[in-house]
Amino acid sequence: MEYLSRYNKEVYKFTARVLMDNGASLRAVSYLKKSIDVYYYDPEVHFMLGEAYLKTGSIEDARKEYKISNNVSGGYFPAVQKLKQLKDETAE
Repeated sequence: MEYLSRYNKEVYKFTARVLMDNGASLRAVSYLKKSIDVYYYDPEVHFMLGEAYLKTGSIEDARKEYKISNNVSGGYFPAVQKLKQLKDETAE
């Protein structure tokens, strides 16, 4: 699949989305990491990786990816909301 990223840099992200939608979040992590290697400054990829980490129970890794998502975009709304949600949950 690596050659496909030359033609469409989002191929790994699309594959990861399918995996996550079908309950394979752990497997999606590797595709999202490849997607980040291809295009680091895509806030959606970092957000999706945060979601995958959250589903696998890696809350600190998820928080880190949400922060990166927010930073690379200058305020990615879904990441901002997720960080607020995580902060509220840990405060309870």
